[in-house]
Amino acid sequence: MTSPQHDRRTARRRSLVPACSALALLATTLLGACKDTTGLKAQFRTGLDTLTVYALSDTVTARRDYPTAVITGSRSTNADGNVVAKPIVVPVASSAEFDVAFDLDATGKVVLYPQRRVVSGVGGRRVGLQLASGTFESVTLAPTGGYQYDSVAVTVEPGQVVLVQAQTTQCSIELSPYNYSKIVVDSTAPAIKAIYFRIASDPNCGFRSFVPGVVPSK
Repeated sequence: MTSPQHDRRTARRRSLVPACSALALLATTLLGACKDTTGLKAQFRTGLDTLTVYALSDTVTARRDYPTAVITGSRSTNADGNVVAKPIVVPVASSAEFDVAFDLDATGKVVLYPQRRVVSGVGGRRVGLQLASGTFESVTLAPTGGYQYDSVAVTVEPGQVVLVQAQTTQCSIELSPYNYSKIVVDSTAPAIKAIYFRIASDPNCGFRSFVPGVVPSK
């Protein structure tokens, strides 16, 4: 036979079980909410393009209006009616609206410059660059950190992958002001100062996928 005091302690422990379970459930719910604070989904498809630019330092008059830079976060509607990433190349001389400019150094290597490194006297946009390990095809997701911003140029040889985190007015500061892209130089034509490259870009603000043709999940 148990004592009345023992019975009271047992009853008290049993009464705490539902309360503890409720607290555990609440904690789990709150943690889940913190993992996805916006609840937003991507709307646009990632894109893959092969483009051509010319060296920023080229002094040939006939080529001064040729494209020397790329806007990574541009979008376009394809034949199926889907909005996809569509990076475009532009001349730096006629516009400060670009993310990355290209040049050839004295050894024939390609140099990538973030926008603020090239254009002075304007507020510009924040652009971060970093080299990635692996092939262009194997890099399927951009990291969130590790970028060097604005004043740091990156020199590459054909086959080296460069990751780009570019601020854009298409994205709100509250959500994420950045689009992510990857660039690889395939080849160059030094005689005409041409640079041939591929770029995969995620046009969704803050999303980092490089799988072409799909709406990303992260």
